Amino acid sequence: MLGGFALIWVDAPLIGLRGFQLPYEVGSALETAGSLGDEEAITGKRWLLWVLYLLPLGALAGLVLEPLAWKHNRSGRRVRLVVPLLWVFALVVVAASFAFGDTWVKSLIESIPDSWLPSPIEVMGPGVWVTLGAIALGLASVWTTKKAGPQSDPAGDADG
Repeated sequence: MLGGFALIWVDAPLIGLRGFQLPYEVGSALETAGSLGDEEAITGKRWLLWVLYLLPLGALAGLVLEPLAWKHNRSGRRVRLVVPLLWVFALVVVAASFAFGDTWVKSLIESIPDSWLPSPIEVMGPGVWVTLGAIALGLASVWTTKKAGPQSDPAGDADG
């Protein structure tokens, strides 16, 4: 997840944005657009972009909490479930904030002929795919990792 957040997410002609740059760069562009029109709606979207930082923060939390669960001989299943769900939540909140709600900026973009705009799939950089893969692996780890518990020692050596 940390690697995906550092890779390029938006790879469009003349634009290359990494995941960690999105709140700064897109927020700045939205602020400029907001000064030309519907400032309240744009300001809300601009601040919601910061929710994307839940991606690396969740990854760091998982890196800390999982070993703590192992140390206390507990299942890290809850951590492995909460962290990817946090990632999904962050992406859904940001995507929904831009997909719903009519603003004049959205109307302007929709007025541009489709032949001039690349499809969203075409502008997704490797960072998006790595991030989505990390989410899928994070969710899969909930059901594929064994629970912590008493370990049987086939050699009978209790010291390991």
